[in-house]
Amino acid sequence: MIFLETERLTIRELNANDTLLIYKYNLEKSMREELPDQVYETQNEAREVIKCLSVTYKSVPRSYPLVYGLVLKKTNTLIGHIGLSEQLDGVEIGYAIGMEHQ
Repeated sequence: MIFLETERLTIRELNANDTLLIYKYNLEKSMREELPDQVYETQNEAREVIKCLSVTYKSVPRSYPLVYGLVLKKTNTLIGHIGLSEQLDGVEIGYAIGMEHQ
């Protein structure tokens, strides 16, 4: 399901088909340094995380974190993700984009 669209990007729910690219971006040095809590040791671990995140899309009231895929419209390629995480004083917005797309 599409969450938001711009001229060049689609922000949509992650799904099991995104596992390989999420895992691939997870191997990048910048991801391991900047987002160490989002590093997955195996593709299976990445798949399980996506599965858990998928539950939040349907929860009422919404639960956090909410993580969505960033997709280039032109090629329909997942290039990263954007997420909302609950903090003591509000909500934090974070994102990661694969190096080849920065």
